[in-house]
Amino acid sequence: MDAALVRCQPSFTGNFSTLNDQGVVTLGASYSRGGAGGTYQAADVLYYASGGYYVALTLHQLWPVTVEGKPSTLVWRGDMISSAELGSLHGVERLGSESVMMKNITKAVTAFRRDTSGAGERMKMSVLRSLVLILAALIFFVRTALSQESNGFWPLSGEFSADVTYVGEGDVERGGKHVNDFDEIYSDIQLVLTPRMKLGVLRLGAEWERFSFGLPKGAALPNTLQSFSTIIGIDTQLSDSILIRAQIQPGLYNSGLGHLFWDDFNMPFVIGGTYIFSPNLQLILGLSIDVERNYPVIPAAGVRWKIGPQWLLDAVLPTPRLQYEMTRDVSLYAGATITEATFRTDDEFGDSHGIPRLNHAVVTYSEIRTGAGFDWKISPIVTFTGEVGYQPYRNFDFYRADVRYHQDGGAPYGTISLHGAF
Repeated sequence: MDAALVRCQPSFTGNFSTLNDQGVVTLGASYSRGGAGGTYQAADVLYYASGGYYVALTLHQLWPVTVEGKPSTLVWRGDMISSAELGSLHGVERLGSESVMMKNITKAVTAFRRDTSGAGERMKMSVLRSLVLILAALIFFVRTALSQESNGFWPLSGEFSADVTYVGEGDVERGGKHVNDFDEIYSDIQLVLTPRMKLGVLRLGAEWERFSFGLPKGAALPNTLQSFSTIIGIDTQLSDSILIRAQIQPGLYNSGLGHLFWDDFNMPFVIGGTYIFSPNLQLILGLSIDVERNYPVIPAAGVRWKIGPQWLLDAVLPTPRLQYEMTRDVSLYAGATITEATFRTDDEFGDSHGIPRLNHAVVTYSEIRTGAGFDWKISPIVTFTGEVGYQPYRNFDFYRADVRYHQDGGAPYGTISLHGAF
């Protein structure tokens, strides 16, 4: 930047306003000067305070040129933004924030071209307005929707979760045959590393998932359904508005470790896309593919909508919810958890229960839990979740053997979870 530009007398702007019912303080300074041969330089600095502190710097250099015999202007622009949240984002959250920033910079450039045909004061106001637009988008997309804190010392980025759910005594039924008063313990541990590469963000990790049922003696249902799987996927960006995730989970999906077969191996696959309509609204479409399932391909759609300063509708499977942010560290929510997975029984399961066709059979287990809970951010990288509610739906489907047990009586449940990102 030309030193003469820095030494020139700046013009200052400042205002206090509300944006989405939050107070906003904006202070700005504009530097500009004309140069030899009709050139023009400008530098604009914006300080923005709204629950955090943000600084933006935009530089412009304009040169007069002739294009096809018509006088035109060649413009170089550079945007620099300082934000604590940007430095702490990882994985798809960082891709999302970058997409929003690029989308809003594009809008700002369009406004600049429309408003600055005469340069001068109109150019200064256009630049400051574009900086406010970019910073506002950054704040409300990153801080309220996707922000995670950094631990500051671990060289890798990733995410983790550990969940335990206890479901009280419930019932299932098949053709007049009842299995009554059995409880359930659900456990899940997942660790995913998210290194950045040129194509996007890799997802490399592992997951252990287990359903354990306290069944009465003689019930023709497996006591345990569990899986050990690896996670291999990628989050990538197709444009400033479209993010894509593709992920496979090859692993063993069975009813125990006593007898393992190649048939226990399965490789479920999911692919989904997010369209960033605005910082407050994102649309999601996806497909779940599992060749062992009765319906191998299941489509899904969802929406993520920042309704107000403290309200977020996160209607995305498998955990749609409506969330209310009480404080920066505590949120309340109400929603559902929808679970479905396919497993294989052991090779003697059918014989031991008087139904030989259930030997090494495929069973799809599905359940829906509805409830309310809270998220408490107990440290920069760890969030504790507590949830209670009711399980209205449960189904064991040995669809290839034409044996199905469906819900006959619901049950209360409670969940505790530790999860976060680093």
